[in-house]
Amino acid sequence: GETKAAVMQKDAAVHKRVDELTNMTESTFKVINERFEEMVRVSRARMGQIEKDLVEGTAGLRADCRSEIERVRADYEQEAARLDVDLGDLHTKYDVAKQEIGFLQEKVVEHREWAQRQLTETATATRAVQVDSQEGLAATTKMLNALRDDAVAFREKMGNYVGILQHTSDKRGDAIVSLEAQRGKIRHDLDVLAGDHKAYTGDMDSWADDVRAKVERLFRALEPSKGEWRIHRAHKRAKDLKKPLAIKSPVFSVRGLKEVQLEFFPEGTNNSPEGKAVLRAYLPKGALVRFQIWVGFSSDGPMETKPNGSLAFDMFVDDWQSQIQDDGSLPVVLTMLKDLTEEDESLSTEVRIESH
Repeated sequence: GETKAAVMQKDAAVHKRVDELTNMTESTFKVINERFEEMVRVSRARMGQIEKDLVEGTAGLRADCRSEIERVRADYEQEAARLDVDLGDLHTKYDVAKQEIGFLQEKVVEHREWAQRQLTETATATRAVQVDSQEGLAATTKMLNALRDDAVAFREKMGNYVGILQHTSDKRGDAIVSLEAQRGKIRHDLDVLAGDHKAYTGDMDSWADDVRAKVERLFRALEPSKGEWRIHRAHKRAKDLKKPLAIKSPVFSVRGLKEVQLEFFPEGTNNSPEGKAVLRAYLPKGALVRFQIWVGFSSDGPMETKPNGSLAFDMFVDDWQSQIQDDGSLPVVLTMLKDLTEEDESLSTEVRIESH
């Protein structure tokens, strides 16, 4: 009975151990199977990515090869077309050159015939010249003999003439001395006359400059010294303009100044005091004057430009609408009081006297 119990106990222990080993084996195989499946999944994903990259690379290579083949084909077609055009030009030039060569050959034949005719004519003319030369040589010999005889007679006559001239030159020496004295006196008189003419010319130039300056002053004095600009329908036009819009006058000229222009800002500018209108005067570059601006009967008094200063002058106007005339216009007047570059006060519209 004890042996059977021991056997049963051991058998139970063996079964228990076998069950434990079975459970451990199953869990181990399950973990290994999960790892294998994970490895297979990763390998499949990697193989899929590799296959995708391979397909994309193959497609890109095919596209590149196709575009390169198309480019090579286009270049080949362009080059073939260019070669066809060049061959056509070459054939045309060859035909033209062939025609020119034929034309030159005809010209060479014509020139050869012409040269043979000229040689024949030259030979005939040479024979005629030889005959004429022989006849001329005989006539020249006769002429030399006659000239030799004339030279002997001429030498004798010249000897007589030389004697007469030597006698005459002594008499004319005194006359030459007298003429030299007269020439010196005439030269002195001419120098005096030239000095008087130069002095007279200088006086005339100074007189002309003085007359020119006076005429310029006269014309400047005749120019208008006042420019009046009337803004018709001033009240209505001012309503249509918002700050900082302005009404511009036409460009005009007053005494000594060209291209003067006025601008009226009914609502003022961005930098003007609130509630005040602005009248702006633009003067030309280089202007150096004293002037005064009136809006109706309102004025800020005389203004002066400064050397290298601003050429725009602003006048602030209070209650400009009260200056509107009965006809609805607003009179704006610019008066030139004095040209500061002109020292003659007679050309000014005012004379300023100051006492200290």
